[in-house]
Amino acid sequence: AGKTFSLCMKMFHLMNENIGLQGGFLCPSLKMFKRDVYPTIKDICMDNNIEYEFNKSDSVFYFPLTKSTIYIFHAEDDGQSIRGPNLAFMLINEVTLVSKEAFDAAIARVRLKSGGLLQVAMSGTPEEFNWAYEYFIENPRTDTDLIFGNTRENKYIHDSYVTMLEESYD
Repeated sequence: AGKTFSLCMKMFHLMNENIGLQGGFLCPSLKMFKRDVYPTIKDICMDNNIEYEFNKSDSVFYFPLTKSTIYIFHAEDDGQSIRGPNLAFMLINEVTLVSKEAFDAAIARVRLKSGGLLQVAMSGTPEEFNWAYEYFIENPRTDTDLIFGNTRENKYIHDSYVTMLEESYD
C-alpha cells in the first residue's frame, strides 16, 4: 500500500540529497498526475509544513527549503516532453503504464555531474507482461532493487477487494 506516497517521500529524500538541483517526476498521463501525485505531494507538504510553489501552466514545483525545482512530465507523447533538462533524479509513478520510449527518455535525463545522489525511483503495479516485465523481471538488473508488496497486507483496502480480484483473474 502507499506506492505513490512512498514515491513522493522518496522525492523529498532525493531533494535533500541534491540541494539546489532539479529533478523530474514522470506520470503516465497529466490526468493521473492531477488525480494521484499532486494531491499526495500537497498532503505531505501540508502535514509537514513544507513550503512549495506550483506553477500549474508549466507543471513545475519549487521547494524553497532545498532550492529544488521538480519538473512534471507525462508519458502520453512517448517521452517527447521529457527531452531537454539535465536532472539529478527522476521519479516514475505507475512505471508499467508508461511506454518504453518514455521510460528511456526519462532515465536519460538523470545525468547532472554535480548530483549528490543520482537516482531513478519508480513505483507501479504489474499490469501485463510488457516491456517492464521483461526489463525488470525476466532480465534482473544488478543496479536495481525490486520491492514487492502483498495486496492482502494492504490495510487501506476493503477485505472484499482481494476476493474480487481472485475471482476476476485466472
